[in-house]
Amino acid sequence: MHKLPIFARIKETMGVMDKFLFEVRIQAAQDAGWNVFRFPASYIAVDLLSDSGTGPLSPKQIALLARGNEQVNCAYGMRDSFLTLQEAVADIFGLGVPEKDFYFFPFPQGRAAESVFFETLRKELTEDMARTIYPTEPPFRPPQISIISNSHFDTTRANIELAGFEAHDLPIPKWAHGENDVFSGGIDTSQLKFLLHGSRYGCPADNEVGDPPPVSIIPAVFMTITNNTRGGLPVSMENIRATSELCREYEVPFFLDAARFAENAYFIKKYEEGYAEKSIREIVREMISHCDGFLISFKKDGLSHTGGGLVLKNPSLFLSRYPHFPDAVRTRLITTMSNDTQGAIPGGYQLAISEGLYTATTMEYLEARVSQVARFGKMLKNAGVPVLEPFGGHAVYVDTNRFFDGAVMKLTDFGGVSLTAILLLYGVRACELGAFAFGKHDKEKNTETPPLFNYVRLAIPRRGYADEELVPAVDALKTLHELRLFVPRAVPVYGRDLPLRHMKARFELEPR
Repeated sequence: MHKLPIFARIKETMGVMDKFLFEVRIQAAQDAGWNVFRFPASYIAVDLLSDSGTGPLSPKQIALLARGNEQVNCAYGMRDSFLTLQEAVADIFGLGVPEKDFYFFPFPQGRAAESVFFETLRKELTEDMARTIYPTEPPFRPPQISIISNSHFDTTRANIELAGFEAHDLPIPKWAHGENDVFSGGIDTSQLKFLLHGSRYGCPADNEVGDPPPVSIIPAVFMTITNNTRGGLPVSMENIRATSELCREYEVPFFLDAARFAENAYFIKKYEEGYAEKSIREIVREMISHCDGFLISFKKDGLSHTGGGLVLKNPSLFLSRYPHFPDAVRTRLITTMSNDTQGAIPGGYQLAISEGLYTATTMEYLEARVSQVARFGKMLKNAGVPVLEPFGGHAVYVDTNRFFDGAVMKLTDFGGVSLTAILLLYGVRACELGAFAFGKHDKEKNTETPPLFNYVRLAIPRRGYADEELVPAVDALKTLHELRLFVPRAVPVYGRDLPLRHMKARFELEPR
């Protein structure tokens, strides 16, 4: 492994201490199978793997953690900290009265909420289809059940597929041509209308007795704000509104994946006509007014290390179709994650999340947050590193295909994996979001189906780094871009056909 030309060239440029770290890191990387998720964090100097729960708490949030030890905040049932969090959620998102106008369910993080939501939806749909869609006697062809989105991120996609649904992406057409503007994160509404028009949604009022089963069912449309899979770019209010109106026309529930809701609202305020004079919270409330509910990770714009949630608005099309859904979610919470007002979130963190939501919806915080991402992107661009523009709200994305321009790096060489693997030797950690993370392997045919995009994401932790602390990442990427002809290919030796394979796989690096 040490004989690969790129390693020798990297080591030649390092000082004595860095050469020692190089040897330590290369051994750790080999032990981890060159998988960035398995590499020890203690060997990392600039950690840009994720922005989820990776930033420090504010002094006020730290003080609130201590209040979690108070009896009223660590009680088993209906603790004060839950009521504080529920009140903050109602206020920030403009939801009204809890248990009357909306239901709020806390979870340890967003993906746990996703898992319970999609499993419960599958159960509800199965019961509906058994009553109203499937004929009583075979043969029949089961319908395809699809969850439509502007772009599903990795764990959301996995939760959808584990529930037995198809995760279907409809990014706006600009992506196919590389013609991006600031609101390129939205959904293709013309394609959405086409799919909705040709589908059924699988509720009792939807099917007459004796009708053949539908070819496809779309039980919900999800909008991810901002679009983490497509450069972290925001979705315009116009696109949110148009998507909501289409869903209403075809009577399909509409949900938001609202992990980065505040960053999305910031872009609307800055760049969408008619919103410059509105506050961030006013814009947030308007976004939420268009949906039946939302899933959220509080590890992003909740400025927390933990926590997630599910909100179901009442009344709504969704609850009119599935009136027992809230009780089913409560049952799952109680049987798997403690009392349904805890959601496995300690009381102190429920208070810290409440504070984080208010901080994240201030212009002072958002200006600092989003402008740092843009400055980092400009540093990389000025260093000659091909990056996706315009820059989004939480990360800078390296265009892997352009990065290896002239280097004959095939998609199945997984150049993004190689790039992130070698960055570890510099003490820099990034995330491949492209041919490997979002591609699929057919084990029988031994073929790969690539995604429409091929990126390496550099996600900046909130309040985590000063600009100068990001310079080593710029220098490392600049050097590797100059040495791109020598970057090896990544060969999967384990996990190529597993779900969420990028988090589990092991690789060997081989010269091309």
